[in-house]
Amino acid sequence: MSYACRAKHYAKNNLHQRILYNAVERGVGLTNVPAERNRRWSIYPTEDLIIKILKYGEEPRLIYGIPIILYKNKVSYEKLANEAVKCCLANEMGYILQMTHRLFKEHNGHKIPDGLEHALAILKSNRDDNEHIILRASTAPNIEEVLKTAQLPEEKLWNVLGRFTYEGFAHAYSCCQ
Repeated sequence: MSYACRAKHYAKNNLHQRILYNAVERGVGLTNVPAERNRRWSIYPTEDLIIKILKYGEEPRLIYGIPIILYKNKVSYEKLANEAVKCCLANEMGYILQMTHRLFKEHNGHKIPDGLEHALAILKSNRDDNEHIILRASTAPNIEEVLKTAQLPEEKLWNVLGRFTYEGFAHAYSCCQ
């Protein structure tokens, strides 16, 4: 392996470890994460962590952990929505926030945080018609066709494909309360 390849692999692995560490610091109960942070590691702002999870997260448990991060931490939903739009993640973030809204409504005594519905409105006005895959777990050439066959109504609304169900989000959310 060349030096450039090793450096790129190290940087990607280091980013993944930092995301895991930050998720644990924000209240997501994960195992197999660094026990002590590297002295140079910083704690990401909550909004930045969620964007990094959607852009670089390699594991479903990180996606399922986003509503937990939103529940346990102070978040500017407007800033989160605007950052998602800037990073071309409006559809993916819209889907995650739609699931979070539903979780809060059904499991949190109907307490919807201030700004969540406004953030959803921002994302709806900026969504596009292209299909987006959340966490491409398979490199099979026909993965899009397989995912389309089991698409949920919320996924159709946001034009996202993935294997993230409401039940999965609800299970993760109930385990970390």
